Parts: sequence; C-alpha cells; structure tokens
Amino acid sequence: QSERLVKLYGAESRDVLSRGKQALLPEGTVFDGEVTWAIEEEGAQSLEDVLYRRTRAALYSPEESIELVIPVADLMASHLGWSADRRDQEVANMNRLLAADLSFRA
Repeated sequence: QSERLVKLYGAESRDVLSRGKQALLPEGTVFDGEVTWAIEEEGAQSLEDVLYRRTRAALYSPEESIELVIPVADLMASHLGWSADRRDQEVANMNRLLAADLSFRA
C-alpha cells in the first residue's frame, strides 16, 4: 500500500494518511483519508473525480472500484452535504461509467 500511496501522492502521502487510515473495503487498497484529501485539498466534487482521477482506482483496480462506489459515495455525501438524490445520481453515473469501461469483457 505504501508504494501505491507514494506513487499517487509523493511527499504528501503522510498528510493523506493523516486524514484517515481505514481501508474502505476489507483488504481494499483505498483509504478513507484519500477521499477526504481529494475533497478537502484537491477540490473533488464528484464520485467520478475521486475514483478516476484522484485515487485512480477505476483505472488500476476496476474490480475494486465497482465495490468502492457506495462507500466512497457515502463518505463524499457526508463531507459535502449531498442530498440523497445527489448521492444516488453520483452512484448511478459512476456505475454507468464503470459498466461502459468494462464492457469489453462481455
């Protein structure tokens, strides 16, 4: 995990982990602190932004990213004050994007 964090965040890795060290999934690679960092320091406002651009989970761990949609959406909703409708729209959009990106397997 350390290597992945350093590749993504470089010298800021420790600062990212200071926001939270809890994996969002059992044996997952994405930590709650990464989502918090993305929102608070990088201005992330969408689930797509966090999973594709910030954590890059959708690119490097597509199977994990499918499972991350709900926990990341819940965490973002809490931090950003999303309504239930906004949260559901973000989840639906992210699920569509992931399905399209992984459709080559069909």
